[in-house]
Amino acid sequence: MNYQVDLEAITSTVVRRGELVFAGVATHERNADPGALAAELVARLGQLVERVGTDMGHVIKLGVYWMEGQFASQQEVFDILARSLAGRAHPAVTCVPLPAYAGTETLRIDAIVNVEAAPVTCSATSSVFPAAVRAGRFIAVSAQGAPEAGPDYPRQNELAMEHMDGVLSEFGASLDDVVKFNVFYVGQGNADEWAIGAEARARSFPDPGPAATGVPVAHLGDPDCLVIVDALAMLAEDGMRLPRTYSWPEGHWDWPVRMPYKHGGKCQEMVYFGGQVSLTAKADVIDPDDLPQQIATSMDYIRAVLAGFDAQLTDVVQLTAFYSGDETACAEVAALVAAEEGVRPGEVVISAVHLPYLAYEKMVVEIEGVAIVERTSGSDGHTR
Repeated sequence: MNYQVDLEAITSTVVRRGELVFAGVATHERNADPGALAAELVARLGQLVERVGTDMGHVIKLGVYWMEGQFASQQEVFDILARSLAGRAHPAVTCVPLPAYAGTETLRIDAIVNVEAAPVTCSATSSVFPAAVRAGRFIAVSAQGAPEAGPDYPRQNELAMEHMDGVLSEFGASLDDVVKFNVFYVGQGNADEWAIGAEARARSFPDPGPAATGVPVAHLGDPDCLVIVDALAMLAEDGMRLPRTYSWPEGHWDWPVRMPYKHGGKCQEMVYFGGQVSLTAKADVIDPDDLPQQIATSMDYIRAVLAGFDAQLTDVVQLTAFYSGDETACAEVAALVAAEEGVRPGEVVISAVHLPYLAYEKMVVEIEGVAIVERTSGSDGHTR
């Protein structure tokens, strides 16, 4: 195996908006030692955050996608990341394994950094990283699973939600404070299997609930784990709940069963929108298997969600497109998203993640993201 990393094969983007930094680094390099590869990506990440005036000590969340076959196990990924960070950062981490398809990125790391607040970790841990990290108003929760429930899939979902609630409680927060909720579940891409876990998870949230994204994966890092959940929550530093508003445009797509989630949620200047997909209001797929057209439809839905907050695509700082179908289309997907009117290339972190399938048959893309708008009068207020 070649121990040299092709530095030109590493792609990277960084965006700073106010106190937050969003950064992404990735590579398709397959001939390098895994440890050297991760070390180079972490080093590039460090250079990016330094470029915008901060350092790795302020990283609060890492989303890591790793290709099977290049790393022996998820534990190896955790250990390599920990060595590469060398104590400079102790973020919340979510790791997702990806099948070794031709176009799959070998390793992708997406980071959220809070420039103004020093991260504080909770006592619980997820592998070698903390189960949650708080920095100012923001609480990032690492992936929570419940393999101890055995093959009982609904019970794994319920326990994972209980674990998340317990982790949040260390910071005086609860599931009511979650603004963005993410789910990775083992499945084969049909609405029926999605509904079983979705209903078990949904019972944990109030209505209206957070923006949410849920995608199926072939399997997770722990072979006994059937689902992992993570989240970003917001809570005033004095422990008071921060108010929020929601967006559900008229005629927007909907789930086949009632869910508490909203397509978009705004808390102070932060706007989070859950995975937008090419579905009708009755959950029928629009333009089956047509990746470019489904991207266009999903982006139109994003525009509609943002309009509910008087925001637009120029306010977006992060977009993640989960896609299936053509395994070599990673660059094409990112380019199609970047080419959408209103998207500002270089000023938004765009990630394209290939999965074997998505939650509905013939649905081939799901796009989520974050926007930041100027605070309006009274937006700093908070409630119990």
